[in-house]
Amino acid sequence: MRRLLTLVSVAALVVVAGCAASAPSLSSSGQDNPTASYPPDMPPEKVQAIQAAANWTMPPVVGALVPWVDRAYTRPHPTDTPDPAAGLSTCSAAQIEISFAGWSDQDELGSIGMVVARNLGGAACIITGPPQIDLLDGGGRTLATAIEGDGPRSPAVLRPGLPPHPNGPLAMGALGPELLPGYGYGEVRVTGYCDTAATLRVMLPNGAGRDLALPRQPSTHCGGPASVLTWYLGSVEAPQPKTYSADNLLAFLDLPDAVVAGRPFHFTVALQNDSPLPVSLDPCPDYTIEVSADRAPNQLDSQTSHEYALNCDSVATIDVGAAVAFDMEATVPANTPLADKVYVSWTLGTLDRPRGATMMKDKTLRLTAP
Repeated sequence: MRRLLTLVSVAALVVVAGCAASAPSLSSSGQDNPTASYPPDMPPEKVQAIQAAANWTMPPVVGALVPWVDRAYTRPHPTDTPDPAAGLSTCSAAQIEISFAGWSDQDELGSIGMVVARNLGGAACIITGPPQIDLLDGGGRTLATAIEGDGPRSPAVLRPGLPPHPNGPLAMGALGPELLPGYGYGEVRVTGYCDTAATLRVMLPNGAGRDLALPRQPSTHCGGPASVLTWYLGSVEAPQPKTYSADNLLAFLDLPDAVVAGRPFHFTVALQNDSPLPVSLDPCPDYTIEVSADRAPNQLDSQTSHEYALNCDSVATIDVGAAVAFDMEATVPANTPLADKVYVSWTLGTLDRPRGATMMKDKTLRLTAP
């Protein structure tokens, strides 16, 4: 389930490249193919991500290069996320009203229908599990019994005091159907049976049941193997978000060609929003710059890392499909041998809390003496 219900999550994919020089550039030069040479302490999952990575190039960016600011990242105090289902009892069959919210034809494999559970009681309660669904014809004969699909298995939390659910198909937002907070939703996907299905027989896991008259399916997928799928009842605590967090950004790295050992050098990171919603930079995200140098595999000469807060002073959001370029500064230690290979890693998040896969593309560094 949940191609329609699951919130789209685009991983914050961070490209890491080998380094070299002083003036930032928005070109894609220097973005070489990944090789088998990596810092010896790099985790295996990062190496696998690198080896599977494409040869990314810098995207077009909007606006001017955002200046680098030496602003240390301050770790927030951790807060617990409350479990909305904690301490709630199972809804009784008598306190649940079942209705059908209508068909949607947004799925390429069939018609999507929403069974809705409303809490008529005076206190919040939960329903855990999938509904039992039977599809009946006009004579009451069973055409098919739904098979449970894969998907989230958390309980649906039903709030008390809500009005009857609106009739008709759910409105479609950027992330799928606009579920209303407090109701329980059971998704049903029907392929075929377009001319014969008349009734949906629903039995919820708490024993509540009802026969629901079905409007004609809008789906054009009436041929081929007929099937019925259902999933765990779900619920939402809030409407669909209007923006995503910075975790959903993609990062592209553009490095210079030469650098002076012991002196700061600049490079460019372009953050691209490839998600279906604008990305908000409030709160302003953190990032990590790591510089390492080695003579050969497993012969690490130096490694430094620093955590910063991004310069969000002039950028509040990144629109869908847009990319913004940020200037960055780092330093190769002064005592680094000029023959070493140097790797510059830019990671959205911190080393202990990365916000996505980190990939490295290395190239031979041209180090010069101070």
